[in-house]
Parts: sequence; structure tokens; C-alpha cells
Amino acid sequence: MKKNLKFILLTLGISLLISFSFELIKYNRNVITKNSINRVKIENMHNIEKKNGWYITTSKNSTITYTYSKNYIDKIAFKYLYKDHFDWKLSCFNDNQKISDHYFTSSNFINKSTKQIKCSANKVLIKFNNKNIKFKDAYVDNRIHINWNHIIFIVLSLSSFTIIIRYRKYFLDNLHNAFLFIAIIGGMLLLTAYPKTIYMSWDDQIHFKNAYYLFNTETARTSGAFLFLENKNNSDIAPYQTDEEKNEFYKYINQLDRKNSGISQVNYFNETYKRLVYFPFWLGFNISKILGFGFCDCLVFAKFINMLCYILIMYSAIKISTFAKKIIFAIGLFESNLFLATQFSYDSLITASLTLAFALFLRMLEDKKLNKKYVISFILAVVFGCLPKAIYCPILLLLLFVPNNKFDNKKQAVLFKCMLCVIVFLLMSTFVLPMLLGSVGGDPRGGNTNTSAQLSFILHNPINYCKILIKFFLNNSVTLLIGQGIFVSNSYLDAKIRYGIDLLYMINLIYILYLAFNTCINKNIINKKIKFILFIMLGAIFLLISTALYLSFTEVGMDCINGVQTRYFIPLFLPLWLLFVKIGNSTHVSKDNVIMLLIPLFTVAYCAFFLMINM
Repeated sequence: MKKNLKFILLTLGISLLISFSFELIKYNRNVITKNSINRVKIENMHNIEKKNGWYITTSKNSTITYTYSKNYIDKIAFKYLYKDHFDWKLSCFNDNQKISDHYFTSSNFINKSTKQIKCSANKVLIKFNNKNIKFKDAYVDNRIHINWNHIIFIVLSLSSFTIIIRYRKYFLDNLHNAFLFIAIIGGMLLLTAYPKTIYMSWDDQIHFKNAYYLFNTETARTSGAFLFLENKNNSDIAPYQTDEEKNEFYKYINQLDRKNSGISQVNYFNETYKRLVYFPFWLGFNISKILGFGFCDCLVFAKFINMLCYILIMYSAIKISTFAKKIIFAIGLFESNLFLATQFSYDSLITASLTLAFALFLRMLEDKKLNKKYVISFILAVVFGCLPKAIYCPILLLLLFVPNNKFDNKKQAVLFKCMLCVIVFLLMSTFVLPMLLGSVGGDPRGGNTNTSAQLSFILHNPINYCKILIKFFLNNSVTLLIGQGIFVSNSYLDAKIRYGIDLLYMINLIYILYLAFNTCINKNIINKKIKFILFIMLGAIFLLISTALYLSFTEVGMDCINGVQTRYFIPLFLPLWLLFVKIGNSTHVSKDNVIMLLIPLFTVAYCAFFLMINM
């Protein structure tokens, strides 16, 4: 034990030393010997006047030239006041010879600009494109700056890879603990990479509001910070180039949270039980408020609690499973799943809950007698996953195919399966009845949509709709079921990861196919009959997902289906995988090496790295 502890501490120590060395050499090598703030002198001004200590631009073509005694600019900073965001240009000169031009945007929310130049120069010319910009106190900042996100990233990455390689035998023999370790490290890497705002994943501004007002139905007291972030333009992190500006922006949001509050219209029409999937976020918000966190840190902590819930559910699925451990391990560590688990999205919890349900189902097929705890857990897991999306409720019907001899008697089996059908009917009714009654309008994000009118179109044109479904399946099924978005996806942030996504996808696809085709399951657990049932279930859910999006997100009468995304099919990946496993007389699975552990961690670390350096 002491030996292991020494190794871990030594690993962390070396990783910390490497991270600081990398930070100094990579990002601070030009200021290590300087580490100072340099005053600047005004050499020339054009269309700028001085009043009450401020310099004020008087036209849309105002310039000011600064000189200073040194010959290197790492960052240039100044205070300013303006009514809106504004663009400006900075030109660097060395001995009156122009070296480079830099174009920036400054925000009206923080009133202090700190822009990175990294240029050998002794004079700069700043050109403003707006009238009435006030600015003062300009200086060149050549101080050493440590980005703690970089430090955390390098320490976590290096130490986790080293620990996994060192203790690979233990982790391969205890996949549930390996998952716990890698998922927490991967989630922390992603959380470290994101800015402390919203509008990073699909509809997260809506999920953010739903989580924040979980138990409110009409109106609720809110803060100025919440109202501020609801505006997409306000949440944009693009104008804040440096850590200093980002921290100033976060301070501004936290000040709004402390100073301004009011009443916000919630107007939820869905029952509270349908929104229980947001409970981890709500819990995170309230715990962080009790601990006195700033509003931006509340956002991060709420995501962290949701991530922990996702990890614990997946951990349970791996631990309870026998022959499907490796595939559940891989599914749980899909970068797309960890991304959604660290965003305001309930999709990750749906995936975790339904994956746990499938693991329980397989365990019930394996055991000689039905375990009541497994049955109850299976039902609760499916119901929880179906609360926001009833389209997955056919999964409950899998229990109908558990052999009657696993029950205490046939009467008990018949009674239980009848009750199960009632539960499925009730779940489906929460989605179907409102449409039949004409009380559902449509998805406000989908344009001119109307669910009830679309349903009427389907009922009056069944053959035409069948053609639409067949066309949609033929064109999109491969992408939706095993496409890139299943394994590696960062929603709106995908553009920030500029290189290597296709390669990561291929690596993960080969990895999953290897697990599928090298797994042999006892024919007493998975046979052709069970595979056929799973195939029918997958087809039914594919049909329900497509129809749900056609009803709610597609304009009435269109011959295509809009809004269907790969994230809706990630919960079905385990039963899809089961269709390809070999059936035999043994539950023996081919032995894997440490690569099985490193591929998921590398994928997450790679994405987190590019998100961090590009945001």
C-alpha cells in the first residue's frame, strides 16, 4: 500500500513539474527574464481629445501611438468605456518599421482590455473605428502568467496515463473501477476546457433554465446573471481573448448575480415528474449556493454533479454485468457521452439509465431465478429514462420475454407481465394522448410546426408517410447508429477541434467492432430468439424517434424528417452490439491489453486539449 502511494505521489509530483516547465517554456519563454509591467508614452494622437483623465475618440478614424523603452510586447492593456462591443486595430513597429497588424474586439461588459501580442516592437499604433470610446491607463504587460487550466490538464493527463499503464492488470481485472477512474479524469479534463457559460451544446440554454427552475411552475425569483446569460450574444466568449479578460467577464456575471434580481416567467406546462431528470443540476445549483460559490462556479458545479450521477449509473451497469462489461465500459467512455454529461443536457442520464436497464435485463436472463431487486431496478431505470422521452418505453417490454420458469410460478409471471403492459401504456399515453386531443402545438425551435396537424397528415396519408420513413432510414440509418456523432461529438464546439476527429472516429469504431466480434456469449443467455426480439425493439424505437421528430420538429406535410440526431440513438448502442456477438457454449471473452483502457482516455484528452487551447 505504501509503495503504491509513493508511486502515485511521485507521478503527481513529476507531472506537476513537467506541467510548470511546459507552461513556462511554451507560453512564457519570452517574458521569463522580463516579468514586468512597462509604462508607455504617447507619441501622437489623431481625432482624440483628453477630458477628465480619459482619452476620447472624436471620429470613426481615431488613432493613438504609444512608445516604450523595451523591445518586446507580450500583452497590451488599457481601461475603456463604451456603450457596446467595438472593434479596433493594433499595429506593431520596431524602429518605425511595421512588423504586424492585430485585430481585436472588446466588450462593453468588462471595461478592461488585455490583448496578447507576442511581438518584438517598441511602438504601437491603435486605431479605433467608433466615436466616443473612452480609454486610459495603457501599459505593456510582460509578466509571467500561469494558466492553471493548462496545469490541471497536463497533471491529470500525464498522471492518469502513467497510473493506468502501471496498474493495468488491476484495471483490466476490475473494469468498473477502471471506468470510474477514467470517467472522472476525462470529465474533469472536459470541464476544465470549457468556459463558464452556456450555449455550448444542443439547446443547453433551455435545459439550463429547466434545471434552474426545476420545481417552479409559473414564476420564480431569478438573478441578473441568469437573465444575462439567457441572451446568446451575452454568453459569447469570443471577445475575451486572454485569461485576464475571461476572469473579468466572470466577475461581471457574478456581480450581476449579487446585485440584480427579479421575477422571471417560467410557465411550465409539463408535469414536474417529466423534469426530474434535471434533479442533479438543481442539486448542484443549490449546494453551490449554500457554499457561497459565484454564479459562474455554480454552473460548473451543477455540471459536475450531473457528471457524477452519469458516472455512478454507468459504474453500476458495468459492475452488475458479466459478459457485457467491456462494451458497457466502452459506451460509458464515449467522448460524446462524457461531453453531454458535462453540459446542461439530460441525454447522458437517459443513456446511462437505459444502459443500466439493458445490463439488468441480461443479468436476469443469465440468473436461474428472477431477482426482485433487479426487476424493480430495471423498471425504475427505464421509467426514469422515459420521463422526458417516452419513445424509449418499448424497452420495458423486454421483460415479457424473460422465461416464465424464472418466476416463482406461472400465475406470478402472467400477473407481472400484465402489469408491465399497463406501465408501458401509461408511459406512451403521456406522449400520444396530448397529440390525439390536439393540445400539442409544436416545437418552437422547428419553425412552422404543429404536432397535432402533422399527426392528422400522417393519418390521412399513411402510404406517403411510409415512403418518407423508408427513405429516411435508407439515407440516415448508418450515420445515426454508428456514425461519428455516436463516438466523438462536441455539439457546437466541434469546429474548435480542427484536426483528427475523423481519425478518432475510425479508431473508436474499430475498437467497438473488435469488442463485438471477439465476444462469445452462452447460448442459454443470448440466442437467436433474443436477438430477433432486440432487432424488433430497435426497429420500433427507430420508428418512434423518427416519428416523434417528424411530428414535433418538421413542418406539416414535408417529405423529409428534420431534427433527428445521433445522440437519440446512443442509448440503443448496447442492444445493437448484442446483435453482432457470437453465440456459443462459453462465456469466455478474449483477453485485452492496456490499449483497451488508453483509447477512451486518449480520445477525451485529445478533444479537451483542443477545446482548451481554442476557447
